[in-house]
Amino acid sequence: MKVSIIITSYNYEQYIGETLKSIQAQTHRDWEAIVVDDGSTDNSVAIIRRFAEEDPRIHFYRHEGGMNKGIIATNLLALSKCTAELVAFCESDDVLLPESIERRAELMERYPEVVCCFSDITYTNDRLEPIIDRMPRGLPVSRPFDIRFLHTLGYEVHTFSCAMVRKAALKQCDFSPTRSSALDLWIFRQLSHFGPFCYVDEPLTLFRRHGDSLSGDPINNNRAAWHRLMRDNDAVIAARFPSWHINRHLYRVLWRIRQLKQRGLAYCWGRLKRK
Repeated sequence: MKVSIIITSYNYEQYIGETLKSIQAQTHRDWEAIVVDDGSTDNSVAIIRRFAEEDPRIHFYRHEGGMNKGIIATNLLALSKCTAELVAFCESDDVLLPESIERRAELMERYPEVVCCFSDITYTNDRLEPIIDRMPRGLPVSRPFDIRFLHTLGYEVHTFSCAMVRKAALKQCDFSPTRSSALDLWIFRQLSHFGPFCYVDEPLTLFRRHGDSLSGDPINNNRAAWHRLMRDNDAVIAARFPSWHINRHLYRVLWRIRQLKQRGLAYCWGRLKRK
């Protein structure tokens, strides 16, 4: 099954070559890479062009006049060029491990109702050295599940780079987040209302964190800004799916009841062990 891989590029000449090499090393061979440069002023364009000239599966695009239009317009341009029904992402400073596309594409093909399949990630420094150990996620593994109630509790898919989605659902999403650096979160929360998600419990993406990465955006450490973004996103979702305004509160109540039951069982078990 063919997969389109969106790569948006902006001034990452030190990383983009490594990113493209990781795409070429995929065990899933039926792919196209849609690389869109957003007005880079460094040597990124020359590097991408060289890869595109050597590999016909890599397609290179720029905004008219080589302008810088931002991450939203760049992703929309990339999406308009995708020819496959499955769309994966890889940010231009990240790296996909060889089986990343294959593992997710297999599950998307097995479960046609799934709109997004995502994997765990490994956080690394700029030299791809792990900096955060992998933690258990407690998610259903390799089978469809409804991620919406987890969204109400603050759980989010980590990054575009670990996700594969169905193009038909993606094209129905609103691409106007109140904070452009949170575009991935904005999209994933909408996608969850089009169908179930699926999770691969392996770190198949190396997620690079460095001084220039979007993961360092101040919103990640600003609780008030984060809550404003969530309220704005909820408003977009409620306009499209009116019943969700009620259901999200019900999910929170049910999850709280489940937590209390688990704590109660754990307490009783602890008392029995002490006797």
